Amino acid sequence: PRNKLLIGIDEYGTILATGRSYGAGLGGMLCRLYDGETLRRVRSGKRMRVIENPRLTILAACAYGMLEKYLDPVDWITGLYARFLFVQPGKSEKVFEEIPKSPDRERDLCRAYLADLQKELKATKGGVDIEPEASEVYKDFRRKLGTSEEPTEAAQRERLMTMVYKLACLYQIDEAPQASISPASMAKATVLAAGSWNSFLNVYRGTSGDDFTRLAKKILKAVEECGQA
Repeated sequence: PRNKLLIGIDEYGTILATGRSYGAGLGGMLCRLYDGETLRRVRSGKRMRVIENPRLTILAACAYGMLEKYLDPVDWITGLYARFLFVQPGKSEKVFEEIPKSPDRERDLCRAYLADLQKELKATKGGVDIEPEASEVYKDFRRKLGTSEEPTEAAQRERLMTMVYKLACLYQIDEAPQASISPASMAKATVLAAGSWNSFLNVYRGTSGDDFTRLAKKILKAVEECGQA
């Protein structure tokens, strides 16, 4: 079971600053892990380590300034960031109605929930089906994402649509694991995906290009915010 991992990274910017090489570095490995390809690695003086059919989930937080400074523009076209689900934070402050749970307790609760979910999935026979009405919700959401042919946006859009199916499946399992994916579950998935799409556009359009292009965008935005003279 060790090929299934959930990793939380508080400061992804520090990793981003050292992972600039895609082909031979961190980015390439993350892509292979995301795609579920069996990973074979050999360290000097040690035997080969094989991870079969890995399943990796990473929850990473990064300051926008760090992302803008250290993000390698080439990774928008290599497919690395097309595998990310972007979520920008809101501006509202977090309010604790009770004493915050410790990180250890939160991990234990997540582990217990996932264990129950695994039991339910094993007890579910056959493939996951989808109701026709849910398919229409999916298609309607796809139309709302537009038809941009810009390579990075197109790649992100298509991967996001695959993610919508996965999210809808999870929402349905939580509601009724033996039933087909319902319109309600699909609607929940599209709401989450819509937020991710908007976050992606903001991040991509604010960080892509070279230093001069990013600076020009900032100047243009500042001029536009000044309004008419």
